[in-house]
Amino acid sequence: MAALLQSLHNLLLQHPKLTKDGVLVQHHITQLSQQPDALLLELLMSQKATKKLFFVMVGNTPVFDKQAFLQFVNNRAFLPDSYTSFTNKIGLSHDDQFINQTKDVVLAWPYKDATLAGGQQKETEKRNEVFFNELLSADTIDKLFQPKAFANVTTYKAGAEVPFNGFTNDSNLLIQGNNLLGLHSLKPVYAGKVNLIYIDPPFNTGKDSFSYNDRFNHATWLTFIKNRLQIAKELLAKDGSIFVHLDHNEAHYCKVLMDEIFGRESFINEIIWCYTGPGSPGMRQFNRKHDNIFWYSRGKQHTFNADDVRMPSTVHSGGFKGEMDKDSSSNYSSKGKIPEDWWSFAVASRFKVDGIKRTGYNTEKPYKLLERIIKTASNEGDLVLDFFGGSASTAWMAASLKRRFITIEQMEDTITLAKERLIKTSNFTFMQLAIHPLMDINKLHAIENKKELLALFTKFKNTSVRKYDITDAQIASFEAGAAQLNFEDCYRFVVRCFDMNNLYVCYNDMADEMLDVSDADQLATYQFYQQKK
Repeated sequence: MAALLQSLHNLLLQHPKLTKDGVLVQHHITQLSQQPDALLLELLMSQKATKKLFFVMVGNTPVFDKQAFLQFVNNRAFLPDSYTSFTNKIGLSHDDQFINQTKDVVLAWPYKDATLAGGQQKETEKRNEVFFNELLSADTIDKLFQPKAFANVTTYKAGAEVPFNGFTNDSNLLIQGNNLLGLHSLKPVYAGKVNLIYIDPPFNTGKDSFSYNDRFNHATWLTFIKNRLQIAKELLAKDGSIFVHLDHNEAHYCKVLMDEIFGRESFINEIIWCYTGPGSPGMRQFNRKHDNIFWYSRGKQHTFNADDVRMPSTVHSGGFKGEMDKDSSSNYSSKGKIPEDWWSFAVASRFKVDGIKRTGYNTEKPYKLLERIIKTASNEGDLVLDFFGGSASTAWMAASLKRRFITIEQMEDTITLAKERLIKTSNFTFMQLAIHPLMDINKLHAIENKKELLALFTKFKNTSVRKYDITDAQIASFEAGAAQLNFEDCYRFVVRCFDMNNLYVCYNDMADEMLDVSDADQLATYQFYQQKK
């Protein structure tokens, strides 16, 4: 067996499309075997052992047994370290060498070259990360990142809904949908136009009570945040800034990741937000009462409005002997000082819920914290983006400070809270990424019993939204054994069958009558992408 494994390994190494940096990549092997690939078949037929194992004779013609080949290469005995350091190790590396072997550093983790689309729709969805966070290798993505059509486009002014009358340079946007795909849909219009990004992503704490689906494993979380930071960088203006708000769970890994994406020279500050609160009687460490906020610029220049955020200072009253005279000291004290990089603000829960300054949303950050960030790194009329929008705290504060905003939020329950807050305080246009009608994602998320799940599965299993690598044999096997499976195992398989490339309707496809995009929404979508910014 060992000889066969080594022989197959050596054969596949001869195919240029199956390796990365001289190492076999398992998902590349899987993808090419599905086509099938002529060179792959020639290699497998070139040796007696592999020809006998992976081909069946039909008359005098050898026919590739794809299923046998896939079962073999997906066995843990073959490529047990599949995708080398990226499958089982998380660390700092360069050219597959760890930092004790090289001076140049990049961040490496499992699935680094994959894309995590994400799929949580409601705060109550906490079953398991595999259900709601789809991991997609680059080879499986065709139209996932294409600009999407919009639906239910609605404008609100002065606290009331008004007829939609197109987009302008001053339009504020509240977008409902997957934030990764929302960012890619913004790119054709807003690339290089965003002055400030603030995000408060899932902290990866593992707490079920956390509103975001905050139970990613470490590798998945890094893939998730990397995908979004890469496209966010493209949206930033040359003098734009990004603030990423985290805690001890992932902050230090994310810092190195941001060095890689934005450049280490673009790092400006690590801001420590300090707050107080009770601890546990059984604690065996200091009480963790701070968050980490990383500030990076897009280019060599960035906005820093020091005078807008100065704070009172009496440190120099009376002057320094031999260094600062009394008059200079008095002027300094009256003008105030630039804050240090540690900030003390009370947590949001210390404020009364009024629906504006505080909504009561679980992960809400205090408005004073957001006020300082927005004043510091943007000017009136600038565009502020938050693609983990929550209850729209960033959007509300941006509008209060006479900035424009774009906010993206996916969860249905939360978008209602955000709309209510913004309707009271701002003028804005609400729109949803248009869901592909065959995907029935909303219906899928609402299902809570196996009978409804299997009925939905029956509707889409033979449609274009089924993932291409789900075979008829797998479908038949699932249906035959579904009665013995519990609900979550059935749910796992059904979600796996959806091709996430079809999650939303693409802009270029929206005229297809089968996709149910209304004439009004088609017109609004067209107007959005035709804007002259």
